[in-house]
Amino acid sequence: MISTYKAKIRERIAIVKSCRMFGTSSPTFRRMLLSTYVMPLFTWLFAIFPLFTDCQKDDLSHFYFTCLKRTLEVFHWNDFLFSALFEEKTLENLCYRYWDRYRKVLNSSVDGSLLFEHLAWNTFREQWLDGNFVVKCVYRSRRLIPHLSVICKCLRWVENTNEDSIPLISDLDFDLLSSFSLSFI
Repeated sequence: MISTYKAKIRERIAIVKSCRMFGTSSPTFRRMLLSTYVMPLFTWLFAIFPLFTDCQKDDLSHFYFTCLKRTLEVFHWNDFLFSALFEEKTLENLCYRYWDRYRKVLNSSVDGSLLFEHLAWNTFREQWLDGNFVVKCVYRSRRLIPHLSVICKCLRWVENTNEDSIPLISDLDFDLLSSFSLSFI
């Protein structure tokens, strides 16, 4: 599924790069096209991003920055420097904001109340399986698989993720880098 989305995103990036007016296009225009034409494909991945492995998350985050750099035509910068200079959020931060907003909406909805009630029952079930609670006349099987719901996995991911990953680098540091670039290699 990830490779299918990557192929679709690459096709749309090629279309964005081919859009030109009078032979050229501005970075602002290309960024606007990227936001309206390519970002919806990334947005579909936000919902399942916490379920990916760390390797898949890192790969998608690098792919996201590669798409941005390809659109803005700054291939030679690494992801960290690109993120700092253009003040771009990582894909993980965008997913975090998505899940944080979703969690806030769940707090005030009937569906959210039902999901949190289901989580509470799962917690009670785990404690019963561990032997912390006694329920008479119910057979406790050792073959039961521990159950962790998808929403619980995603909410745990939100709890363990930082909101902001853009590094704070002063303009003086960039001036030093440009003046003495060979000393940083």
